[in-house]
Amino acid sequence: MLAPAGATDVWDWNPKSGAYQKQTGAALDFLPYPCNYGYLTNAPKGEGGRPQEVLVLGQRLEEGQTLGVTPIAVLRCLEAGQPRSFVLAQPTAFSPRSVKARTFRQFFMEYDGAKRILETWILHHRGYGKLEFVGWGGDEKSDEVAR
Repeated sequence: MLAPAGATDVWDWNPKSGAYQKQTGAALDFLPYPCNYGYLTNAPKGEGGRPQEVLVLGQRLEEGQTLGVTPIAVLRCLEAGQPRSFVLAQPTAFSPRSVKARTFRQFFMEYDGAKRILETWILHHRGYGKLEFVGWGGDEKSDEVAR
């Protein structure tokens, strides 16, 4: 995990170093992360050569912690006209789970409020209008992005 739930650190992809870097002295000019934020280590690179970003539902994890996850959805958006996607995942181990949804359909049916919160947060955490909503994808789309 790069940023645990509740953190306000700003992380940006640095294509020159090929790594995410915490911006020293910078904080989100928005609400803190609503869930744990990181990237998938065993997935192909995402947009712009960056590792695929992931939002992990559940209890607060520690910065630098690694764990297995199961993708359940993907939120697709555009940033400066370029595609950007965020995989929404559950911890594989049961203990840190706070949302019981195991599938895209279950998440949408039973956790619509959480979906709306995450969508709103993602679209506004970089500043109003910086990210444009494209849509949500289900289990097969999230698995495809995470592979």
